Amino acid sequence: MDAPEWLKKIDLQRWWNLAIAIGFVLVLASLAASDHAIAIIGIAIMVFGFGERFNHRMEMEIRPGGTLTTYERHNRPQGLALLGLGVVLGAIGLYRLIAN
Repeated sequence: MDAPEWLKKIDLQRWWNLAIAIGFVLVLASLAASDHAIAIIGIAIMVFGFGERFNHRMEMEIRPGGTLTTYERHNRPQGLALLGLGVVLGAIGLYRLIAN
């Protein structure tokens, strides 16, 4: 069974952009349904994605054959703070979801 064409186009090398988009859609859907626990989880996914984006900044190097673009991970204080905040918000959202 072959995967759909749009699924093949997803760039998993930069999965944090997908996490930001999924979190944003989750927040919009949960606000429309007035479910605050899911909104907190969506915000947590977005914040976590932004933290990973800080830690995977694009680095470009010009070489004779062209430009080499990489996304190597370098832990930065802002990225680690956002990752921690994302984990805490995710735990709070899960607790509120289970408690209700």
